[in-house]
This record gives sequence, structure tokens and C-alpha cells, in this order.
Amino acid sequence: MPRNELPIVTRLSPEGRARFDRAAKAHCFPAGQVAIVKGEAITGAYIVETGRLRVFSLSKEGCEATLYTIAPGETCVLAINSLFSAVPYPGHVVAEETTRILYVPGETWRALFRTESEIQNLTLKALSVAVMRLMHELESLHGRSVRNRLADLLIARRAADGSVRMTQAKIAAELGTAREVVARCLVDWSQRGIVECHRGLIRIIDPAYFSSNASLCEPTAMMPALD
Repeated sequence: MPRNELPIVTRLSPEGRARFDRAAKAHCFPAGQVAIVKGEAITGAYIVETGRLRVFSLSKEGCEATLYTIAPGETCVLAINSLFSAVPYPGHVVAEETTRILYVPGETWRALFRTESEIQNLTLKALSVAVMRLMHELESLHGRSVRNRLADLLIARRAADGSVRMTQAKIAAELGTAREVVARCLVDWSQRGIVECHRGLIRIIDPAYFSSNASLCEPTAMMPALD
């Protein structure tokens, strides 16, 4: 989503738009690059133009737990909280795919927040979305099986052609489980003709299955799976 098509930019007042354009700088992150590390000082806000960022926590054992993702047109509420509160960033951020962001220095964001309703709305929306996603993740961890959460992830990340370009290791990290658990589910679904598994890619053949049967079917076999 180019800058001139971002709703937050097009809805700014002429003065606000001019101020935004003067201050905002574009940054690109290739897939897999870490954008922010825990404890980093936040000096501005950022908006995703294209791609997707993933915010996650990291345990002492090195296990990742996804908190939420940031899609085009969205901003990071944890970064804004760190900016306004002058506290270090509490998690890690990585580019899930090639991602382009607009970085807005803190002084400019604060000034726009005082005068532009669109900046206020985006900030509040980011807070609301982050809280809902975090609650969903907690609910999933405590009340839903890995198979259900895997089905949700595949449906949420599929492209228009039904493909999900993620390795099993990456999926396992997002779900907070072992790669072998993900592999068992995918092998079972592959044998049933629900998905096709390739190296670094999963193609959903029968998306309707996930909404009706995913919680009912247990893996029937364990086979080596491509990663």
C-alpha cells in the first residue's frame, strides 16, 4: 500500500499531511530481519506500508511466542506506548516477509496526535486491535488445541491462491509448539487431501474443512515432512 494510498495519510488535514510528509522516512526490511529487539529505545512511531511485521516475546530457553502481527496500514501499539511513556520496547519485532514501513519521529507523532483526529483514531485502533489479538492468543493457548490454532494460522496467512509460504519451524515458533507436532498435523491433513506440503510452502486445498472438522480429527500417521 503506497504512502499516498494509506488511509491515515489521505485523511490528514493539509497542514498535517505536509508535516507528515516532511518527517516520515521509508525503511525496508527483508524477510526474517529483526526490526526491533527487546529493550531498545523507541524514538518514533511506524506504519507498515507493505508486507507484515510480527511482534513476539522470547523465553530464556529461546522459545518464541507471537503476540500479534502488523499488517499494511497498521501501527504498533507497543512502540507507541514506549514512545509516549519513554520506556524500552518490551518485545521483539521481525519482518515476516519483505516489509516497507514509514517511520515518523516521536516529536512529529506527538504533535500530530494533539491536532489530527486520524492519528488519534489510528493509535486507539492499534490499542484495541492489539488487546483483542492478545486475548485471542491467550484464549487459544489455554483453551484450544495446536491443531485448531494451526488451522487458524493457515487460514489467516493464506494468499489468494491458497498458499502459505512458511516453514514448519516458523509455524511451530509462532504457535509455541514443537516442529514435530506441526508436522504430524500437516501429514495427516495431506493424506486426507486437505493440504499439499512442499518445502517452505503449504497449499490449502479444502479451506472449508478447517471450519467444520479440524477439532475432530486426530493424526493417523507420522511421516517425515518437508520444511
